[in-house]
Amino acid sequence: TANEVASEITARHGDEAALAIVASTALESECRVAVERTLSVLGGLHVLVNNAALLGELRPLADYPMEVWERVMQVNVNGTLRLIQGVLPGMPDGGAIVNITSGAAGRAGRGAYAISKLALDGITGMLREELARVMDDRSSAARVAWCPGTRCSSSPGAATWS
Repeated sequence: TANEVASEITARHGDEAALAIVASTALESECRVAVERTLSVLGGLHVLVNNAALLGELRPLADYPMEVWERVMQVNVNGTLRLIQGVLPGMPDGGAIVNITSGAAGRAGRGAYAISKLALDGITGMLREELARVMDDRSSAARVAWCPGTRCSSSPGAATWS
């Protein structure tokens, strides 16, 4: 569990090395509390990994249920942006934001999941460009990366890991 992993890390590296928080990225209040607690307990955040995802239904968009669509977008897209907005102002130089996406991004028949991962590709690329402009230094803007997936690795500024 997350608590076990956090306990193992803190046993090795000290109380301010890790923190486990269970929250739903679909809920703005839970995202806000997670960010506030993290910053309060750890004093800052050097890495944010956005890995929350909801698959939804794998079916064509023409008959996709809107209630499922909205839930997938809340978790996969809106929650990611909420967390980025919450941590970015206090993130130190050299910090990193990693948005986990998928090779399924934009693929037909994959429904809201595929569109949400395509949206994460866009958020990641746009954020990287915006940070580069603000910082006036592309190397400093390497706070943003996305992985894995061959579709996203061809996008400007993408970083992929295998």
